[in-house]
Amino acid sequence: LPTIALAVLNALVLPILKILAELSGVEAWSRVHLRVLQQYFAFLMVNSFLLVVISGSLFNSLDDISHHPDHILPLLGQSLPKVGSFFINFVTLSGLGTAPKLLALLPPLLLSSFKLRYLSKTPFEREEARDPGVPAYGAMYAFDLFIFAIVCSYMVMSPLILVFGLLYFALNFVAWKYLLCFVYRTEFQTGGFFMVPVFRLALVGLLIGQLTSICALIIKQSSSWIICVPLPIITLIFLTRLPGNPNWADENGLPKGLADMDESGGPMEPSKLQELWCQPSHYLDLDNPVAPIFSWVDVGGSRAVEMNRS
Repeated sequence: LPTIALAVLNALVLPILKILAELSGVEAWSRVHLRVLQQYFAFLMVNSFLLVVISGSLFNSLDDISHHPDHILPLLGQSLPKVGSFFINFVTLSGLGTAPKLLALLPPLLLSSFKLRYLSKTPFEREEARDPGVPAYGAMYAFDLFIFAIVCSYMVMSPLILVFGLLYFALNFVAWKYLLCFVYRTEFQTGGFFMVPVFRLALVGLLIGQLTSICALIIKQSSSWIICVPLPIITLIFLTRLPGNPNWADENGLPKGLADMDESGGPMEPSKLQELWCQPSHYLDLDNPVAPIFSWVDVGGSRAVEMNRS
């Protein structure tokens, strides 16, 4: 029951974060998804991880600590791994429930059925009613990073959580790959904009997991925590070396600098730049709104006239 209650709370706060991100003043939809990603990940780590760990380990031993205050570290060392069973249940529920929920698409199915029955009158409206929408990149990345942080934090104390973490990512990989390839439409092109922010948050989750393991070893009065001290330091150094807000793509959707480089690594000749592939798009060239070459059949129908108009 507590696992289901936590999952319901996490689902209820997401629409609020989406509304706040849209009202924050950002100009691009990609920035909205990025803000939801950052805020939702912070909410999950504080409310669904840190508070659960602290309350589960401290409050369960509060009575014993009050009677034996000099044994606080051994008591916390005994109660901290017990919280791992809660997170194992949570990761198992997420692994077995998230992928079927994604593939079922129940909210878009119910909404489209209502629109097709009562609101859609034209073929365009019926086509729009069948549209499942766009993927919630921010919520998807944030929850995956949250599961990754949980697995990193408890894989030392409860190694069984690795199995259920692998199950979660394997099932969601298949589900999201199918949805992104065959179901959802694309709302915007980011050119890999989410890559570095997601990787930074993954390192934050790894850092929290390393610190949690070190604290657990210290509480258990094990000297092996000394060997683990360099790990968070290395992670923190690597985290600070990453760029903060990269923009990888140019106006054509290509990585910056790629169009200006030839095979040798030097600047490319202007004549070769015209041969580069450019992502096709529909646009209006105001300097030449009519296609250079077009054809028509004259009134008599005797011949086709082709004219080159510049």
